[in-house]
Amino acid sequence: MSYAAKTLRTTLRRLLTAQVSLVLAAVAVYFSMKGWQAAVACLYGGSIALFNTLVSAQRLGRASERAGTDATRGMMELYIGAVIRFVAT
Repeated sequence: MSYAAKTLRTTLRRLLTAQVSLVLAAVAVYFSMKGWQAAVACLYGGSIALFNTLVSAQRLGRASERAGTDATRGMMELYIGAVIRFVAT
C-alpha cells in the first residue's frame, strides 16, 4: 500500500469517526427536545451524509489507483461516483 493510500485511509477513518459522532450527538439532542420522529429524521439525514462520504472515498481511491495507468479511466471513476451519489440521494 502506498503512502498516499495509507494517508487517505487514515484521513477517511478520522472523518467518518467525526461524522458519526456528530450525527449521534444531533440525534440525541433531537430525541430529547423533539421526540423520536425528529431523531429518526436526523438519523436518516446523517446516514445520507455518511453514505456520500463513503462513496466519495471509495471512488477517489479507485481513481487514484487507475490514474497512474490511464488518466481517462481515473476520471471515469470520479464521474461514476458522482452519478452514484446523485442517484442515491
